[in-house]
Amino acid sequence: MTQELRPDVLLIGGGVAGLVCLDRLVTAGFEALLVERRALGIGQTAHTQGILHSGLKYLLHGPLDGPMAEEFRVAASRWRSDLQEGLEMDLRGCRLHSDRVLVWSSGPFSPELLERFAADGRPKRVEAPPSFLAGEVFEFPEPVIDAFSLLALLRDRHRTRIFVGEVEPASTTDDSVCVGVAGHRVEPRRLLLTAGAGNQALGQKLGLAVSMRRLPLHMVVVRSAELPPFWGHGVVGEGSPELTVTYHGKHRGEGMWYLGGRLSEEGVERTEEEQIDAAKATLARMLPNIGIGGARFDTLRVDRAEPVRPDGRRFEIEVEGESPVWACWPVKLVLAPRLADRVLKRLEEEGIEPSSEPAAQVSTSTVNREVEIAEAPWAT
Repeated sequence: MTQELRPDVLLIGGGVAGLVCLDRLVTAGFEALLVERRALGIGQTAHTQGILHSGLKYLLHGPLDGPMAEEFRVAASRWRSDLQEGLEMDLRGCRLHSDRVLVWSSGPFSPELLERFAADGRPKRVEAPPSFLAGEVFEFPEPVIDAFSLLALLRDRHRTRIFVGEVEPASTTDDSVCVGVAGHRVEPRRLLLTAGAGNQALGQKLGLAVSMRRLPLHMVVVRSAELPPFWGHGVVGEGSPELTVTYHGKHRGEGMWYLGGRLSEEGVERTEEEQIDAAKATLARMLPNIGIGGARFDTLRVDRAEPVRPDGRRFEIEVEGESPVWACWPVKLVLAPRLADRVLKRLEEEGIEPSSEPAAQVSTSTVNREVEIAEAPWAT
């Protein structure tokens, strides 16, 4: 070990969850460091469609009420404020793909769904929808961000606080933890696991039992010079969207659509060839006016991870574990700032205040100043 570091908080995992928590902790005055094993965002963040969900997918299932409905509304509103004005977390440098998503159907919307749209008040009819959409079309105020620009923004803001390297436990007791990172001995007052699917293995290393489950998806990438910019959910009746489409710019002259929704959920058991055939059939049914004759198709397998309680119930945000090691979960991208709220609240509850000693400042020579961002999987 070449240097001993004693930050207030050490975060392990450099996706959106870890970087947003890092930003909020530093803003609140805490000395915080983040460790990423490979490149920032290389797990779930790199595979996200970038939609800041504010409840539409739940509204498709039934009336949107209760505490989680409010969580999503508040979270999405905060993102919009931060993207536009930087009021709480300055995200004005993050690229916004779209400030809304469209909702369309291959047939008439069900009367029950139209009633829920009217009661909610946020879905609005689109008077002049894109020419390739037939029938009624609604818009819903869910922004779609470029997750890679968000990673770059927060990386550049906190370069001197980010390590790249493996984490090796040195010692863990009921009230202290010490790890080795990139040749340094790091003894934080609290250690936060923000590595998504990696939380379970990290917890085992550090003596924390982490209960989680993996929810696989089989996503589809479509490339064609003819694909227009488009972000939306295609529904059939009620329930999960049959198809979720996001556009991620041009790569080598070709527009790129990233397809999720029920297609990706039900495609888990399909081979790549079967999933591509299913995607073509779904596009022909849901978007018959889009020509895909010359398009190129690929698939991506993605593992989402979410925590579970002992009774098997799922939840959306959690900071679990006894001090000094916590596992942190925002199941949705949009909930990352709400996770940071929970972290700050728990630090307050445990009497952890920002360090006032100048020695807590970390020398810039101890971190990797050229931390890489994961490559977009569809750009390869």
